[in-house]
Amino acid sequence: MTEIAARLEAAGKEYKTGESTIVALQPTTTEFRKGEITLIVGPSGSGKTTLLSLLGCVIYPTMGKV
Repeated sequence: MTEIAARLEAAGKEYKTGESTIVALQPTTTEFRKGEITLIVGPSGSGKTTLLSLLGCVIYPTMGKV
């Protein structure tokens, strides 16, 4: 088993605008291991950039942990 490089545990991101809440990333649990290649694909608005921003510590999750 290879070493875990990054892990998300029920990590999600929401933005509040007035009375509205925009869900940028549903709570997600996954692991990324050293030496593995992972592709992140999905339609526009599915949370790919938000996921990468959480992994890179550019933004912080509003729920769960990275």
